[in-house]
Amino acid sequence: PPQPTVAPAVSETPAAFVCEDDVRAAVKDGRQILVGEKTIITPSARDAGEAARVFRQAGWPGRS
Repeated sequence: PPQPTVAPAVSETPAAFVCEDDVRAAVKDGRQILVGEKTIITPSARDAGEAARVFRQAGWPGRS
């Protein structure tokens, strides 16, 4: 029988910096990039990441 697919683990620490190559690697690997309020995202990375829906917004520290 086919094995259930398991989503790849996502780092629980928001990225400090995201460039377009980071987004391409995430899309290729089928993973998401955790971003926070202080994450620096280049304009081309933002365009590519939003189109591919690879960004995951970090919650407030200490909140569940």
